[in-house]
Amino acid sequence: MIKRVIFFIEAPYSKRDHKRWGIDILKNNGFEIEIWDCTPVYHPDLNLTIADPFEFPGLKKFQKRKNIISSILKLSKDDLVITWFQYQLRFFWFYRALSKSKVSYAVLFVTTIPNVIGQGVEKNKVRLKINNFLKRVWSLLVSKNIVDFNWHIRYFANRIFIAIPYKIFGIKCPVLWFAGGKDSLKYFVVPSGKTTQIVWLHAQDYDRYLDLKNSLTRREETTASPKAVFLDMYLPFHEDFAMSKQLPYVTADNYYASIRRFLDFVEKELGIEVEIAAHPRSHYTENCDYYGARNIRKGHTDEMVRDAKFVITHDSAALNLAVIYKKPVIFTFTDEMAKSEVIFLIYEMSSWLNKQPINIDQPLSINWDEALKVEDIYYENYKKAFIKKPNTPELHSWQIAADVIKNFRSTAKP
Repeated sequence: MIKRVIFFIEAPYSKRDHKRWGIDILKNNGFEIEIWDCTPVYHPDLNLTIADPFEFPGLKKFQKRKNIISSILKLSKDDLVITWFQYQLRFFWFYRALSKSKVSYAVLFVTTIPNVIGQGVEKNKVRLKINNFLKRVWSLLVSKNIVDFNWHIRYFANRIFIAIPYKIFGIKCPVLWFAGGKDSLKYFVVPSGKTTQIVWLHAQDYDRYLDLKNSLTRREETTASPKAVFLDMYLPFHEDFAMSKQLPYVTADNYYASIRRFLDFVEKELGIEVEIAAHPRSHYTENCDYYGARNIRKGHTDEMVRDAKFVITHDSAALNLAVIYKKPVIFTFTDEMAKSEVIFLIYEMSSWLNKQPINIDQPLSINWDEALKVEDIYYENYKKAFIKKPNTPELHSWQIAADVIKNFRSTAKP
């Protein structure tokens, strides 16, 4: 019987993490919870900061890899490790330690977005795979700096690594795979096998939808003017680039100038105010002028999208909210983004909603009736694929997970 659940993280723990990982729900179901923070081990050269750091008795911080490994080897059959580390080269030592221990582990991949191998472009999938591979080879050959060159070398090394059968290295399979939409299994590299039980949860955005359902007065039911929402991704400064040792594909001056011009255009054309839903890990100051004089709100993306007339995005995972609430979506990119691989993701994501993304650095002439159209069939397909399978429980995902874990009997071997 599982008594303790342990999460592994590679970035500082936050209040947002505490909520989205259902820590209180799991504790209320009788589990002892621990968070093992491995940030200094994976990113010793980075000073990662978060706006909402959170401490609780179960948080343990590790400074050295050997201490993590020795702690994993002491875990028992009464423990369950939950991780969202994919099976790749930089996490190999972690999977080896799990495989040598008595502990069972589960993988958590519930939030998924379409990419260039997704089903939205099924007919062209093989061609896109080949094009993507050739593009990466070309990017490696023409790399202009050591950071970019090293990133591409790591990419190809990892592709070779995951092509090797994991059983050769003695890697054991997860006992549980917590998944989201029906296509979510296709997007992650996991050493799963016949003994891995798939547990269908739903995307974390759907949990927030359930939390918000009927809890607040809708803006359109008040006297407030309707607004549009831009889903900020903090692109020039996002710490994920530093964590993956990759350069941002946009520069702050160019990027924010492009966004401001486009939002000015939208507001003038439609006579509607655009608010900014700040990325959860952003650090915009109160007097920040990146978005001009526009209202920047952080921690309220859920209700902002729910109450919005329409949503503007690039390839934000928060698109889930627009799909759940069936809001019109305008997909955008800049000239800088068009030169990077992210352009494939934007086109793939937009294709799922039958939309054509807009280069906002080029002359604009938009058919607003077409741009703001919502086609139910596309939204339903996206929801099934990436947010929630039909007929799964209308419960918080961590309550579903807790019920499964309570009934789980470990078969792990030393």
